[in-house]
Amino acid sequence: YGLYMIVFMIGSILLTSMIYALIRTYNEREERLEGITLGILKPLLFRNIKRLLVMTLFSILVMLFVGLVVGLLAFLSLFLTIPLLIAFVVPLALWAPIYLFEDITVMESFKKTFRLGFATWGGVFLISLIMGFIANILQGVTMMPWYIATLVKYFFSLSDVGSETTVSAGYSFILYLLGIVQAFGAYLSMIFTFVGMAYQYGHASEVVDSVTVESDIDNFDKL
Repeated sequence: YGLYMIVFMIGSILLTSMIYALIRTYNEREERLEGITLGILKPLLFRNIKRLLVMTLFSILVMLFVGLVVGLLAFLSLFLTIPLLIAFVVPLALWAPIYLFEDITVMESFKKTFRLGFATWGGVFLISLIMGFIANILQGVTMMPWYIATLVKYFFSLSDVGSETTVSAGYSFILYLLGIVQAFGAYLSMIFTFVGMAYQYGHASEVVDSVTVESDIDNFDKL
């Protein structure tokens, strides 16, 4: 499971960098994504990957600090801790698009996340809720075959009659293929949230800073 989490984190970073690279390229080019190749996207992809790694390390430090604060607040009041935690977690959904679209430091993007996030808190929460609901449906559909096959394997393993089925190479290979479908569904479902947060970031920039993402995304670093 530790190796699985590491591989999933690497896959999430690659997927996030690709999605936001495509969105930024789409906004910057008059031809949109026509004629785009991986070679053209490579500099932007490496930039996004580097920034996501920095953001991940910074997030770990923030989580440790938040965990310490939450632990202290838990002694004071449980009913006060949960609403405060939700209030501060929701704006963080804008952190990735802000840091990947703008040429600013991770600390500046962290501060701007809360400035834009609190100003449009309701929109961020609603987009996260709707996109999360859609993503869960898609992920549930792709996970169901693997889940059913795993249950069948478990039930057969409880009896001596079906023991040969659970250890057969063919059945294990089927589980492996269904696991690939499940992983594909998990990554595919994440795209909905990424794209939704990108558009919410554009909306927040227009509302708070009067900046249109589609007209001049290069000027975001001057805000």
